[in-house]
Amino acid sequence: MKILHVTPHLDGDVGEGHAAIAAHLPDVVQQTFVVLTPQRDPRPVARLRATGARVVPGARIEHIPALAKAADIVQFEVWDDPRLREVLERCDFPAMRSVVRSHGAGRAAAVPAETVSPAQAAQDFMILWLGLLSEEPKRRDFRQVLAGAA
Repeated sequence: MKILHVTPHLDGDVGEGHAAIAAHLPDVVQQTFVVLTPQRDPRPVARLRATGARVVPGARIEHIPALAKAADIVQFEVWDDPRLREVLERCDFPAMRSVVRSHGAGRAAAVPAETVSPAQAAQDFMILWLGLLSEEPKRRDFRQVLAGAA
């Protein structure tokens, strides 16, 4: 299974979380991380690469749809980041299976309704919809999710 992650960065909890999970994934999972902004802390990237993950720093927007087409699943790490907004608004993505993972920091700032693009509105709906799928999302153990027991 090929998973493409599109993320503004892999610093802090985002990178550490992905590195921790990647260490437990089966070999059949191939991960590629498109990192949109310069990395401040190289340690999470090094940990991800040590698990066999591919990290593409500073990918050009024009290349991201081709990476998405080659993936089985595309996961967007979403918070209020101008580079990610640009990707969501400008990329001509193919039909794809995608997951939108909302980070608390990105939902904290109020965005005036007149500045919300159709891409952002769809994003907000997807986040809400995914939240409704699970009755107790914070109590689920990621190892159970990976094993299909969630």
